[in-house]
Amino acid sequence: MGNSLVVSAGVGLVLIATERAFESRARRAEQTRGERERFIASLLATESLTGVDLRKRDLSGTFFTGRALPDAKLTECDLSQTDFRACALTSATLDHARLDSANFHNADLRGVQAIGVTGHGAHFDGVSGHESVWSGARMTGASFSRANLFRASLRAVSIADGDFKGANLKEADAVGATFPNSDFRTAIMSGADLRNADLRRCDLRGADLTDARLDGSDLSGADLTDSRLGGASLTDARWDHNTIWPNGLIPSPRGEERRSS
Repeated sequence: MGNSLVVSAGVGLVLIATERAFESRARRAEQTRGERERFIASLLATESLTGVDLRKRDLSGTFFTGRALPDAKLTECDLSQTDFRACALTSATLDHARLDSANFHNADLRGVQAIGVTGHGAHFDGVSGHESVWSGARMTGASFSRANLFRASLRAVSIADGDFKGANLKEADAVGATFPNSDFRTAIMSGADLRNADLRRCDLRGADLTDARLDGSDLSGADLTDSRLGGASLTDARWDHNTIWPNGLIPSPRGEERRSS
C-alpha cells in the first residue's frame, strides 16, 4: 500500500513537471512570435531598406511587395511564402536562403547572389536577373518563365521540373547544371555554356541553342523539335531513342551535329 502511494505521488510530480515545462515552452513560443511580429512591423514601417541586414531572420510570409531593398543582406533567411513581387533587390545577397513558395514576380534581381538557395515552388516569372549568381541552388518546381537571366551563373544548380518558358538564358553559365523534366520551350539559350548539363526529358521545343556548348550533356528523352542548333557543340553529348531532334538533324556518334543532304 505504502509503495503504491509513493509511486502515485512520483507519477503526479512527473505530470506536474511535464505540464509546467509545456506551459513554459508555450509562453516562450508566444513571446518569440510577438517579438517577430513587432520586428516585421517595424521593418515594414522603415522608409529605406537599402543595405538592410536581415541575415538568418525568419521573414516567412512577409509582404515586401514593391519595396526597394538594394544590397539587402538576406543570407540564410527563411523566405518561405514571402512576397517580393516587383521589388528592387539589385545586388542583394540571398545565399542559402529558404525559398519555398516565395514570389519574386517581376522583381529586379540584377546582380543578385543566391548561392545554394533551396525550396519548392518559388516564382521568378518575369524577373530581371542579368548576371545574377545561382550556383549550387537546389530547387524543385521553380518558375523562371520569361525571366531575363542574361549571363547568369547557374553552375551546378539542381532545378528539377523547372519552368523556363520564354526565358532569356543567353550566354548563361550552366556548366554541370541539372534540369531534369524542365520546360525550356522558346527559351533563348544562344551562346549558353551547358557542358555536362543534365537535360533529360527537357522540353526544348523552339528553343534557340545557337552556338550553345552542349558537350557532355545528357539529352536523353529531350524534345528539341523546331529548336535551333546552328553552331552548337555536341561533342560527347548523350541521347537515346526517345530524344527528338529538329527536322534534318542527324547526330554523329560523338554528338557533333550534321545535316541530312
